[in-house]
Amino acid sequence: MRFNNEEDAWMVFARWLTKKRKDRSYTQDFVARQLGITRQTLSKWETGLSRPSYEMLQKIFRFYDCSQKEVAELFKTIGNGKM
Repeated sequence: MRFNNEEDAWMVFARWLTKKRKDRSYTQDFVARQLGITRQTLSKWETGLSRPSYEMLQKIFRFYDCSQKEVAELFKTIGNGKM
C-alpha cells in the first residue's frame, strides 16, 4: 500500500491505535494514565492531529503487548517505515 504523503501513513497508525484501545474496551482516560500522558494527547494521536515520539511508540507497543511480528506488520502496512 502506498500513501500520497506522510500524513496518510500516520492516519493508519491513528486508526490502529484507536482499534487497539476499543478492542479492549479501554477508555482514553485509562490508557492515558497507563502511558503517563493526558487524555487530550491520546485523543490527538487517535485522530492524527499529533504523533507520539519514538520512545512513546515503544511504550504503546509494550502496553498493548504487541509482538515483534505485529509491530513489523504495522510498519509494513504503513510502507517503508514512513512513520
